[in-house]
Amino acid sequence: MNFDVDPATVTKSPFFIGLLGGIVALRGVPGAGWKSRAFNLFCAMLISGYTSPAVAAFFGAETEANRNVAAFVVGLFGLNITAAIVVWIGEAKLSDLLPFTKKG
Repeated sequence: MNFDVDPATVTKSPFFIGLLGGIVALRGVPGAGWKSRAFNLFCAMLISGYTSPAVAAFFGAETEANRNVAAFVVGLFGLNITAAIVVWIGEAKLSDLLPFTKKG
């Protein structure tokens, strides 16, 4: 197997740029453990990699620099969105959401 990877291709990837945005956003996620931070960072990378091309196209970003900025911003906010969802799931009382449980 030949795994020749061009560093220029990796650094232009929306996944890598979103990872950088997620690393910057890690500073604003208080109280999370390292496992939770790693999960949030991984999710931010995935969100950025898959959605930033669509966001860039929606806003008409035609240059590579504008697409990279879109990937960075989506990674930045993707980490915060993932962290909020993880906290919400942890605090949710699923028994209150089910209609057939006894209340009172």
